Amino acid sequence: MSQENVEIVKRGYEALNEAYKTGDFLAAIRATVHPDVVLRTSGMFPETGEYRGHEGIREFAANQADAFEDMSLRPEEYIDAGDRVVVPLRFGGKARHTGIPVEFFVVHVSTIRDGKLARLDMYQTKEQALEARRAFGVARLPLSAKGMIPHAKAEVALRLEILRGRCRRRRASRPSRLKANLAVSSLCHW
Repeated sequence: MSQENVEIVKRGYEALNEAYKTGDFLAAIRATVHPDVVLRTSGMFPETGEYRGHEGIREFAANQADAFEDMSLRPEEYIDAGDRVVVPLRFGGKARHTGIPVEFFVVHVSTIRDGKLARLDMYQTKEQALEARRAFGVARLPLSAKGMIPHAKAEVALRLEILRGRCRRRRASRPSRLKANLAVSSLCHW
């Protein structure tokens, strides 16, 4: 079953990368993600927290896509951990408003249920990834020191891109659907 889980996770990344190109997130999500999915972010970006269900995952992916041109996920390795799959990966693209190339390193820990992604936990540091390794009994996570902590300038650029995207959406369409956020509100004067 665990090699099957690795294949399910691979198909999920392929579908999501295609969705970043086409903008059709919901089709990719419905095909690869369990309806009761929970995504727990790493705390690296303004979208920190938990996202639930297909709509929550779509919102998270769309927010990231808004910040980048040519957004992509590049898994470095798929580590079979029984009912979980550990995936060190790089993601990023060119920041939409600044043109700065941005790349981040994270570790995803995916849990599969009924042939679909049921939970995705993200980790941003080597320490967190190693703790996941111990918690899930993975023999070894092949993580290099290179790229573990995002370059500060790139991280700030991406955070600003995401916040600017939120401001535009807030002004343009559905202010009642966005959570009140003082940080975002104070940055909407651009």
